Amino acid sequence: MIKPDLDNGLAPIRNRFLLLLSERWDTIQHNLELAIQSDDQADQYLVLIEATLHKISGSAGILGFSDLGDCAKDTETKLISLRANEATQYRDVYLEIIAFLECSMEATNPAA
Repeated sequence: MIKPDLDNGLAPIRNRFLLLLSERWDTIQHNLELAIQSDDQADQYLVLIEATLHKISGSAGILGFSDLGDCAKDTETKLISLRANEATQYRDVYLEIIAFLECSMEATNPAA
């Protein structure tokens, strides 16, 4: 748990993170759409999604969004594993990404 004094000092950084998070959600959704539209280039878009997830997981926990950080890291790890398995269908990968988007929105919703 973040101490109140530290939490007050981190408030502007947390707010900036949330603004960036919105942009990162858009980036993930955009790359997911591109991957779905072009199976032959899907891997390059999935790598971009993994990189975005890595950025989110690296910052989220430090700024008090531990559930979000865990969700991003778990999804990144699952995507890497799924893509390494030649038997994996892209659909399975896409469902993991969609699940992350839902999880991340819940993790950052103050009413949740």
